[in-house]
Amino acid sequence: TTFLGKPVTIRKCKIKRSLEDSEYPYFSDQGLKGEVKSIHRARRLGLPTPTLLHVDESDGALWQWSDEGPTLEQALCEGVGLKTEADISKTMSQLAELYARAHDGGFVLGVTSASDLQLKSSNGSPVLLSLKCAFNSIIPEDRGRDVFLLRRLLDDAEALACARRMEKKAGADSKGEEEGNKSGEKETKGDEAEVENEKEKEGEKEGEGNTLPPVTGLFEKFLEVYRKKSRQWSATFNKYAEVNQRLTRKEAKAKVTSA
Repeated sequence: TTFLGKPVTIRKCKIKRSLEDSEYPYFSDQGLKGEVKSIHRARRLGLPTPTLLHVDESDGALWQWSDEGPTLEQALCEGVGLKTEADISKTMSQLAELYARAHDGGFVLGVTSASDLQLKSSNGSPVLLSLKCAFNSIIPEDRGRDVFLLRRLLDDAEALACARRMEKKAGADSKGEEEGNKSGEKETKGDEAEVENEKEKEGEKEGEGNTLPPVTGLFEKFLEVYRKKSRQWSATFNKYAEVNQRLTRKEAKAKVTSA
């Protein structure tokens, strides 16, 4: 679907409800009207969100202009837009500035998935695709929970990106073994020139496949910049530590009970 020659994303909003995940009972899906209010609140604070074009109440959908660029999950897993470690650090810095601006403005984002964050293809800056769990709050514990959610999000994306890299490396190794066997057969036939050419091509392909930067320490990079940009970082970090400790204990108890 297009509007004025630009691609449009039609996103349906769910009925207002509490999140099913027991880890985040304090974040709830605000529904259609609640998300529209959150989008306007975010734009007043200068937070990047896709332009809202139309609200279809009968179908429960939002019409928004689509920005070009991958989601944060795609960028970390596939290296789209994040070609170097400096690109990743820059994106984490911009994400920290975004959260600091929101929290200092009394706004909690409630982002629960890396697919809810998009990176602009032009400069790699993050865009908030979904604000279904966002709400106004000046309570430090809410900001601490928001930071905790982001840490979980980044840890999951980091683990997925590392797994994808390992799969890609394993596939490249198995392919290299197959081609090595083929080249060995050709060597027995005395075709040395062709074998050398194939080895050069293999080296070039391996070099291209290993260009993805390491994805580690994302949350630490975020915290470093957030501490400098947010006026209320101290209270937020204290509450984040409490939330992290409380939920870590809860998870440990749940594992013991299930075992």
